[in-house]
Amino acid sequence: MKKRLRTLRITLSAALGIMLTLLIATTVLPHGFSAIAKIQLMPALLSLNIGILAFWLVATSLLGRVYCSTVCPLGLFQDICARIGKQLKKKPKRRYRYSVAHNSLRYAVLAATIIAGIAGAAAVPSLLDPYSAFVRMVGAIVAPSAIGIAVGGITFVTIGALAFSGGRTFCNTVCPVGATLSLASRKPMMRIQIDTSLCIGCRRCEAECKASCIDAKNHTVDMSRCVMCLDCIPACHDNAITYSPAQKKSLSTGHDGRRRFLGFVGLAVAGTLAAKADSAAKTITEGKSPAKKKAVVPPGASSRDSFLSHCTACHLCVSKCPQGIIRPSATEYGILHMLQPHLDYSLGYCLHECNLCTQVCPDGALKPLSLGEKQSHAVGKAKFVLKNCVTQTDGFECGLCSRKCPVGAIDMVEHGDTLIPQVNEAICVGCGKCEYACPATPEKAIYVEGI
Repeated sequence: MKKRLRTLRITLSAALGIMLTLLIATTVLPHGFSAIAKIQLMPALLSLNIGILAFWLVATSLLGRVYCSTVCPLGLFQDICARIGKQLKKKPKRRYRYSVAHNSLRYAVLAATIIAGIAGAAAVPSLLDPYSAFVRMVGAIVAPSAIGIAVGGITFVTIGALAFSGGRTFCNTVCPVGATLSLASRKPMMRIQIDTSLCIGCRRCEAECKASCIDAKNHTVDMSRCVMCLDCIPACHDNAITYSPAQKKSLSTGHDGRRRFLGFVGLAVAGTLAAKADSAAKTITEGKSPAKKKAVVPPGASSRDSFLSHCTACHLCVSKCPQGIIRPSATEYGILHMLQPHLDYSLGYCLHECNLCTQVCPDGALKPLSLGEKQSHAVGKAKFVLKNCVTQTDGFECGLCSRKCPVGAIDMVEHGDTLIPQVNEAICVGCGKCEYACPATPEKAIYVEGI
């Protein structure tokens, strides 16, 4: 029995991790499997999914940090790295040791995340969110870009190295989700407990604890740091350590109940403030060059501000775009919103018959659109620059932009002895097909400005 819970936990974690990876990297799974992303904590918070939030509040208060051990994909990645590290270590029996909680550090990081959200630096919560970090690592391989590879690679190496040598160090020192859940899991109804009458002091449980939260000498377990991996239970050959209901003498007091409540409030505040982050940073670059334009937000955003305040930069839309035009931003939205996706029409154009990005977004930044809704949903407006047009620079007629426009928003009108494009902005949806097709160099004569 003591191995069954651990086996169930590993099986569930592996299954969810594999399905999420397949969702990111392939088209094997139906769109309905995007629900795997929507049950993640930060996306649920930003999309105000009260049902999911309430579920994790209750689950954490009753069972401990089961989210960290089963659902969090970055937790699975760390467990794999920790397992490799354990196998390579010369003395695996002394793999881990108890360490005191770094509460000042983890709660300082949580506070900094909240402050960054208030200040409008959405890049900070995005970089630290464990779900988004995992998707970016996979996305850097599936849909590579310079900034994506850099950020994904640094994340992979840093968190992988921490897990290889120290287990779940990231979860209990840097992760803001882990720090917030720790507030709600200090005194769960079900917890890891050590029976002092059976314990012989071998410290096998402590050596197996990836969270370094088992103090075998004093027979205590810091449940605020325990990620519920359950590795300690089968490690004990004397049945002295169990996952069982709390003893009456240890039942939560009113103060503990308030702490769990404050833990949930902390989570809600952290995510909501990040979601409401100030998006007033300058986004329109100076100059007349079409290359310096207002970034185009992916389809499905109710507004530019709403997109920037809800997006966790998980890059699921980046990896799923069949045209490869949804790319991580560098400074297109301003440095405070680095990594949040934008449309790059130098790589292609938005397919008129595709709405995939709107179907997979887990955090409400992009609302689901039917194909018909998407085809009439404007993400930008085409702008024409006469001096760049080949009719002026090379002296011959073109009209390619007009012929390519899928909604008929570009007409050719007389201008002197030639024809030039005229954009009907009331019809234009900003798909970028005209910009991609424009033969003008070095600067396009027609380009899409974000709205």
